Amino acid sequence: MQYRKTALFFTGVMLAAVPSLAMAAQAEAEPAASEAAADGYDEGVTEITVTARRVSEGLQSTPVAITAIGGERLEQLGAVDTLDLSGRAPNVQIVQTGAGAGAASVFIRGIGNNALGFNLANPVGVYVDDVYIPRLQGSLVDLLDLERVEILRGPQGTLYGRDSTVGAVKYVSKEPSLYDSAFKGRVVVGNFDRRDLLVGASIPLVEGKLAVKLDASTRSQDGYIVGVNAAGQPDGQRGNGVDRQSARLALLWEPADDWRVSYVADINNDDSGSTIPTRIASPTGGTCQPAVAACSPLFGSPYKSGINTLGAGYAKSWGQSLRVEYDAGPVVIKSISAYRELEGLDIVDQTRLPGQGNLLKDLKKQDQISEELQFSSNTEGPLSWVAGLVYFREAIEHDANLYTTHVVDDYLVSNSYAAFANLNLEPVEGLHFEAGGRVSKERRIIDRVVTPIGGGAALISGTEDFSESKFTYKLGVDYAFTPTLMVYASHSTGYRPGSFASTYASPRVPEVVFGHTGSETAKNNEIGIKSEWFGRRLRANIAAFDTTYNNMQTQSTAIPYNVTATDFKFKGIEAEFEARPVRGLSLFASLGYLDAKTLSGANAGKRPRLTPEIQFSVGAEYRTMVGSDAELFVNIDNVHTSTYTTDPSNVSSATQGAYSLLGASIGVEFEDGKYRVSVGGKNLTDSVYFNGTSLNVSQYYGAPRTVYAEFQVKL
Repeated sequence: MQYRKTALFFTGVMLAAVPSLAMAAQAEAEPAASEAAADGYDEGVTEITVTARRVSEGLQSTPVAITAIGGERLEQLGAVDTLDLSGRAPNVQIVQTGAGAGAASVFIRGIGNNALGFNLANPVGVYVDDVYIPRLQGSLVDLLDLERVEILRGPQGTLYGRDSTVGAVKYVSKEPSLYDSAFKGRVVVGNFDRRDLLVGASIPLVEGKLAVKLDASTRSQDGYIVGVNAAGQPDGQRGNGVDRQSARLALLWEPADDWRVSYVADINNDDSGSTIPTRIASPTGGTCQPAVAACSPLFGSPYKSGINTLGAGYAKSWGQSLRVEYDAGPVVIKSISAYRELEGLDIVDQTRLPGQGNLLKDLKKQDQISEELQFSSNTEGPLSWVAGLVYFREAIEHDANLYTTHVVDDYLVSNSYAAFANLNLEPVEGLHFEAGGRVSKERRIIDRVVTPIGGGAALISGTEDFSESKFTYKLGVDYAFTPTLMVYASHSTGYRPGSFASTYASPRVPEVVFGHTGSETAKNNEIGIKSEWFGRRLRANIAAFDTTYNNMQTQSTAIPYNVTATDFKFKGIEAEFEARPVRGLSLFASLGYLDAKTLSGANAGKRPRLTPEIQFSVGAEYRTMVGSDAELFVNIDNVHTSTYTTDPSNVSSATQGAYSLLGASIGVEFEDGKYRVSVGGKNLTDSVYFNGTSLNVSQYYGAPRTVYAEFQVKL
């Protein structure tokens, strides 16, 4: 309650103070800037260009709750994949639990998906170079040479459409250079026998016209979960390690000033295996009953577990995309065509006891084709706009066994069509009105057969389909009091199509075998401030929001894991700060406050899963010359998360107490960054925490302390 009062008071004070803040900013901006230029020291906070509204614009002039993390900052954090982004933006948690090999579950403002279900799309839109990644499997992305990552918070139903009801994550890769050759190499070694290798090269083939870029990485690390036998003794197995290879090829061709063509192909192979949880038990070693007594890891350590799935579980994906842009004068026309395939196998141990595995095998083969045609204004004047047409088709083959009785064979096809437009009007300088809308049409069809294990007549056989249409929209207004102080307010909506309700069709629950949920909708009201101070030495962005979700689709934790629809209410505040107070010192901080409540269903009135009330991060980097061509750097960062539950029942065995994850690195760069040597670590205080559960059976623990040494070359 105290957190809530403090946060609301802080926001109220900020909004009430906007007029005086504007006058102060105007008064100090020009002198401070001129003083900085006079002494040759003009190194304010980093300027970042984003494409959150489908056009390129500055981060501070975009009236959206968005966190943009540049490539240099990712290197400072030692970030190598999607999981390393957790907590780097307010109210954003990213976990790897039971969702399967190659999967990263992104929760934004308390909503996400960490389920295996082939029939349940992610409510967080994931985009790699503007190509949509719909499945959780395949969304665990290695951060190859990136320009930036954009994390958009709140419904994105107008510009991003279906399956972005709570936000979107966009990975933007560095493009090939048409003029300069470049090479990058990085080697990392660490505990748990970590060995990473990344190489990349950009080469102009025809100067100013054609260039190619190739990036590849391989990563391996032993698992931190130790397999044990029934007596609790190590049996030589390891779980939750890393075995992943990725590669990306990019071609950029500019045949004329008004044409730009880029082709991208990528391939990813993840043999890390399905995530291994830790079995929990009562104090006497029996079945966990949290209402009777506290539960704890069965073998005394959170990092000891029975492993019956060694070597099982993988995710393999590849894809290609072609982007063509033509500047037709008053209009820029852009086409984005893409094709992708995914194959993922997950093995879920439903007993988690050594030698007693009741294994659920889940195989998915997915392919998708998409086309987006965009038109955006390219003229001076008070009105700017972007519009487009979208087609997306996805087909999934799903083969799984449930219990030890039957086999499920599903084939699901989804066809989506959409048209959208977003207008921005500036009637007077600094004042903008935004209005956008999107019409979406969805048709899904499933062909389903369930047979007994070992063969025999089909227990279930049939085909079902459904269609739906939805209109989503956004209204907003923003006003720039000065070039460095802007306030905004918006009302936005989001939409996720209905799902076939049965994840693993079972004769035991015939009423949901071909049933489906209704569409999921979100309505969000938001106000925010974006500001920079003291000659751009300090950046402070604050947002407050109120979101209602109706028919939010979640996978039940009870076998056979059917999809249920629940209503939620979320209110919160988010703040981000970046400062460069003196030469060489950069400071970073973010804060997320979340008031969350379940409105319907069996858990009405309870707090939803993975919704800590408070989450904050702080960090700093200091750089100083230690020789004529050597620069010393020190980085430190800490992410703190308050208590949360991992199951909507809110029982004690699903409740994780507050914890912090401390990271740091120190190193030296030579010859203006060409060579870099560093050592660092993550979770340096060795915090023990879990971020997922199988209710009263097991818990999914995060990694303990890890340390590493790195050598990097940039030429």
